Amino acid sequence: MGFQYTCVITSETLHDMDSICTAEEFRQAYPDGITGTMMDYVSFNGAGAALNDHATSNRADWWYGKLLEPASAAVTLLNILDNPNKVGVRVEKTDTDSDTCTVTFEFHEDGNAVSVQMLQPYGPNGIWVPYTQTDQTVQESASSVSPNIITSQNVDDTIAEDARLLEALFPDHHESTPNVSFPYRVDLNGDGVEEQLEISNLGYNGGDGGYALTVTDTSTGNKIPLPDGYTEEAGFPIWTFYAHRIHPTEDDQQEEDARLLIQLGEEKRCQTIATIMLNPLYSIYERQNLYDRFKDVLPDHSGRIGSADALSGCNVFYYENEQNPVIVLKTYVSGLLGHVDTLGYVITELRLQEDDTWVSKHYFLLDSCGDMSVMQQEMKSPAGNGNSFLPFSEQTDVDFIQLAPND
Repeated sequence: MGFQYTCVITSETLHDMDSICTAEEFRQAYPDGITGTMMDYVSFNGAGAALNDHATSNRADWWYGKLLEPASAAVTLLNILDNPNKVGVRVEKTDTDSDTCTVTFEFHEDGNAVSVQMLQPYGPNGIWVPYTQTDQTVQESASSVSPNIITSQNVDDTIAEDARLLEALFPDHHESTPNVSFPYRVDLNGDGVEEQLEISNLGYNGGDGGYALTVTDTSTGNKIPLPDGYTEEAGFPIWTFYAHRIHPTEDDQQEEDARLLIQLGEEKRCQTIATIMLNPLYSIYERQNLYDRFKDVLPDHSGRIGSADALSGCNVFYYENEQNPVIVLKTYVSGLLGHVDTLGYVITELRLQEDDTWVSKHYFLLDSCGDMSVMQQEMKSPAGNGNSFLPFSEQTDVDFIQLAPND
C-alpha cells in the first residue's frame, strides 16, 4: 500500500528587475554573469543580430538609437536604472580595440561598482551589446574566467606575449615536464594537513594531452573533487565554437561576421574564455603558412568544432604575496585543422580553500610554435624548479604575480 502526497501552491512571486540600482540587484539579476547565458546577445540567443538589423535600419528611432552607443546600450539591455543621481555610468576605451570597451556602473545607493565589457560585433556602425562581466565584486559562478578578445589590432602583441607567458609557466610546453615529482605532497590551503597530488597517464597523445590529476586529503584518504565540471577521464569541459553569420550592410551588400570562441562548460551553461575574430584568425594561420588549408576547412555555419583534450600539464607554484601554493594546469586546444593543429592552451589556476572547495581561474594562451617570427626570437626560460620569476607585461589581461622562491 503506497502513500499519496498532495501539495498546494499557495502563492508565487515574480520579481521584475527593470530598474537595477544596486550591485546586489545586479548580482541577483545576473548570477551567472552574461557570457554563455540567455543575456549573451552574441553567442547564445542570436538576438543581437536581429537588434542590429532593426537599429541600423531605424537609426533615428529613440529606442534603437540608444543601442548605437556603449553606455546607453549597456543601461538599456541590462535594465539599469537610467538616473544619473542614483547610477553613474562611465566608459573606458582603448586606442587599439575600437570594437570593445568597458562600461562601469557606479551604484551610489550601496557604494559599489560593477564593470561590464561591451562589444560592437556587427561592424563600426552597428550596435553595442554586453559580452562579459569583468568586475570580480559580483561573482559570475564557481569559476573565474579572464576573457580575452583577440582582434586585428592586438593579435601580434597577443602572440608574442602569450609565447613568453606560456614558456614561463610550462617550459617545453608540448611535453609533460612538471616542476615537481608526482606523487607530490603539499599543504595547499594552510590547514596543516598535506594534500597529495597524483598524475595519471591516460595513454594517448604523447606528452601534450591525456593526463588526469587527482588531489587527495592525506588525513582522510578522500579525494577532493576538482571544480568546473572536471572529470579524470576528460579533464575540463572546454570547447571551440565557430560563430558565423552573413548580414546586410547599409549599402545593401553582404558582410561576413565570424569568430572562434573558446568556451568552458556545457552547451547551455558555458562561459567564453577567449574570442578570436575572423581576420586575426586568418593572420594566425597565414603566419604558419597554413592559410590555404585553413580556408578550405572554414565552416559556412555556426557550430561546435570540437572538445579539448584532457589535461596536458600540471605545475605547482608559490606566488609572491600568497601564503599557499597554487596548482597551475594546461589543457591543449586544437584548431580547425585537426588535432595536430595546436591553437593554444587554456591555463587553469586552482587555489584550495579551508573548506576544501576551490577558487579557479581560466584563461587562454595562443601557441606560437609554428609562427616563424616568434620562433626566431630569443626565448628566455625561467631558472630553477618553477619557483622563479615570471616575465610578464603589466598591461596583460592576465593578472600574473611574480613567483617567489620556496623557502
